[in-house]
Amino acid sequence: MTDAAHHVGAWSFTLSAAGDVEHLAFDGAEVLRGLQFVVRDDAWGTIAGDRGVAEATRASADAGAGSRFDATGSYRFPDGRAESIASLTVTPTELRYEAEVRVSGTVLTNRIGFVALHPLTLAGGPVEVRHGDGTTEASVFPTLVSPHQPFLDLAGLAHPLPGLAEAAVEIVFEGEVFETEDQRNWSDASFKTYSRPLALPYPYELTDGVIVRQAVTVSVASAPGISGEQPTDARGASGAGGTTTAGTDPTAVVVPWEGLAARPRLGVQLGPDDLELQADQRVRLVEALSVDQVRVDVVADGERLRGEEALAAAAGLPVELAVHLGHEPQQALGVLGELLRARRGRLAAVLVFDTALPATRPEAPALLRAAFGELLEGVPLSVGSDDNLAELSRTAPEVPDGSGLSFALNPQVHDRRDRAVIETVEALPAMIDTARSLAPSGTSIGIGALTLRPRRVIYRPGPIARLGRDADSVDPRQHDDFAAAWLTATLATLIATGVDTITAFELSGPRGVLRPGELLRHTAPAPAPALSSAGAALAAVAGAQRVGAPIVDLAADVAALPLETDSARAVLVANLAPRDRTIVVAGVAHPFSPYQTRLLPEGPST
Repeated sequence: MTDAAHHVGAWSFTLSAAGDVEHLAFDGAEVLRGLQFVVRDDAWGTIAGDRGVAEATRASADAGAGSRFDATGSYRFPDGRAESIASLTVTPTELRYEAEVRVSGTVLTNRIGFVALHPLTLAGGPVEVRHGDGTTEASVFPTLVSPHQPFLDLAGLAHPLPGLAEAAVEIVFEGEVFETEDQRNWSDASFKTYSRPLALPYPYELTDGVIVRQAVTVSVASAPGISGEQPTDARGASGAGGTTTAGTDPTAVVVPWEGLAARPRLGVQLGPDDLELQADQRVRLVEALSVDQVRVDVVADGERLRGEEALAAAAGLPVELAVHLGHEPQQALGVLGELLRARRGRLAAVLVFDTALPATRPEAPALLRAAFGELLEGVPLSVGSDDNLAELSRTAPEVPDGSGLSFALNPQVHDRRDRAVIETVEALPAMIDTARSLAPSGTSIGIGALTLRPRRVIYRPGPIARLGRDADSVDPRQHDDFAAAWLTATLATLIATGVDTITAFELSGPRGVLRPGELLRHTAPAPAPALSSAGAALAAVAGAQRVGAPIVDLAADVAALPLETDSARAVLVANLAPRDRTIVVAGVAHPFSPYQTRLLPEGPST
C-alpha cells in the first residue's frame, strides 16, 4: 500500500505506507499533525524496520460505518528483534490506534511506542491535562519554545479545536505514562506527546518474551461556548505584507516593494571537502555566491590548536571564526591569535562555543579578548550553542553587553519526509523569539550553521568531533531542487523574523552548493562555478542589497522573497509542492516544476 488520503465522516487524513497517520483533520480543522508508532535505538536513531499496512474494512455510505487498517512491523536490533501488529480504526466519532509489540532476544531502546504530534496552531491556547490518577489541571500550550516538557504524567489531553467553533478535541493515551515536549527546540513544527517519561533511565532493556501494548484514541465533540479561533499570540510562518491566493490554480503572488530593508549578513561554511579545493577555486566559489563571510572552525584545547589548515585555506577571504574552547585553552588561543595577526583577509566575525558544554561558558569572551586583543576591535562577537535551540535554551548562556547570540539549525533531527522538512518553517518565528528572550534587548541573533541534515549526532555518549561530519550528515536531496525550495522558504522566514546573520551549507562536496561533479577549471578567463539549485538561491539573496517583506504560505505551497540591487529588482520564488504548477507573479504566469525555485526579474530599482 502506498501513501493514500482517506475520508471517514468528517475525518480526513493521509495514511503512509508505513502506517503513520499524517495531517489528521476534522471538518477541515487540523487535529494532529501526525500519529506515529516509533522504534528508536539507544542513541535516539529511528529504526525504520520492515513495515506495511493494509486496509481491512472500508467506510461505506452508511453514516455509522468506519474503516479499519492493519499494520505490521519488524525491527532488528543488534541482539534481538521487535515484531509489531497494530490496528487503526476510524469511525465518524473517533480514531483509535492500537499496537502490540513482542520482543525476541534482547532489545536496547530509548523508545518504543506511539507519538502524537500536535499542530502549532495550539500555541498560546488552553488545554486540560489529564493525569493517570484521574486528576486534571488547566494549562496552556507554550507560546515561546519551552526548554523542558510543559506537560508531565499524561493520560489524556483536551483542548479547543482551532479553526472549528464550539468543538473540542479529546485524546486518550493508554498502556504507558506519556508526556509532552516542545519540538520547536529542534525546529519541528509540532508539540510531541510520547512515552516513556524521560525522567526514567534510558536506554532501557526489553528482554525475550516481553510484550508492549499501547493505544491512542482521538475524538472531537461539540463544546458550546468554546471558540475555534487560533490564539492571538500563535503565529504562522507567513511574512507580513505580501499576499497569495491559496487554494486557487494558478496561485497568484502579490509582492510588496514598500519597506525595503538591508538583508542580513550571509555566509557559507568551509567544510572538510573544501580543503581539497585549490586556493583560487575557493575564492571564485565565494565570489560566485556573493556571501559576506566564510565560517572556519577551530578547537583550542590546552596547548593544542586544531583546525589551522582550514584557517590557512581561507587566506584572503573574510572569515567568520568559530572557536570551540576545550580545557584550559589559553595557550592554544595565544597560538591562534598569532595566526590571525599573520593571515591575509579580514576577520569578519567571531563565534565562541564550548567542546564540553552545550553552550558557551561565562568566561569565554574574556579569554578571547585577552588572546586576540586589538583583533576584536569592531568585530562582532557571539556566544551561544553550535547545536540546537534546545541546547541554547536549556543552558541559557550569559550574553555580555554588545555580544550576539547564535545557535545552529537543521530540519531533520526527527523527521526526514519532504513535507515535514518544509513545514519546519512554521517553528522558526517562535524559535527566534525564544532566542531573543534569553539575551538583553537589542542583541543580534545569528544562525551559526544552517544545514539540511544535522552535521553530527550529539545525543550519543562520548566526545563530539566538532571539526568533523558524521556520515549521516549527507542528504541525497542536497543538490536537488527540493533543497533550494526548503532553503528559500527558510531564508525568507528567518529574514521576516529579523535575524542578523545566517551561515548556510558548505562550499563543495555532499553538503555544499557546488553542483556535484562540477570541476572548477583553470581556464582563462575562468568560467563561473556551476552552483546547485540551493547555491543559486543563496547567491540570489546574497547578491541583493535590500529585501522586501517575505512571503511564506504553506497553504499555497509558495515562498517568495523580493530582492533589490542598486540597479534592478527580482523576486525569488519557490514552489513548495511536489507537482508541476503555475504561479502568477506581478500578473505574469510562470511554470514551475516540483520544488523548483526561480529568480524572476521585476524591472529596475527605484
